[in-house]
Amino acid sequence: MKVIFALLLLVSTNAFAIPDEELAEKCLSAGKEKITLQADILGCKIISEVEAVGVDNRWYNPIKYVWYAAYLECPQSTYELEKMVQYSGGECL
Repeated sequence: MKVIFALLLLVSTNAFAIPDEELAEKCLSAGKEKITLQADILGCKIISEVEAVGVDNRWYNPIKYVWYAAYLECPQSTYELEKMVQYSGGECL
């Protein structure tokens, strides 16, 4: 019984594995879209590249999260905007 459990654990450890860099690249367009939409709503201009600033990529969780950020120039001030993208079932949401 212990052998079966160990084999199942070994097989499942890579079941939801995807490297952080690959995940961030895969969801970059969704991150850009979210930041662009929010900037438009706020009436701001994006003044930096949108880039991944954080990844929650735990191997045992089939749902992953990537945070993207960019600096915005708004009428009142300049600030950094962060947006989260969820990766689930092969799609970035």
